[in-house]
Amino acid sequence: YAEKKSFSIYVKFPYVSEKKVTLPAGVDPKQAFAVIWTTTPWTMPANVAISVNPELEYGWVKVGDEYYLMATELVDAAMKDIGIEDYEIVNRF
Repeated sequence: YAEKKSFSIYVKFPYVSEKKVTLPAGVDPKQAFAVIWTTTPWTMPANVAISVNPELEYGWVKVGDEYYLMATELVDAAMKDIGIEDYEIVNRF
């Protein structure tokens, strides 16, 4: 076993309409994004989809004029990592 330091990043992908993940009423789809976390950013040019876990709760998080789709149990930690203090989970599913 050897300790290894890995760098990670958060990335927001534009929302693409999907029947299973709908936007809150009145939200412009151009202001909606799915947020992911990765330690392999070099693979991103090949990404064609984002997977979600059916066992987790997700929600739309309002940050300024944008809405981020995120796993709700990770929102607080992610916002702290990113340095965002003003946010609100506007719905959960």
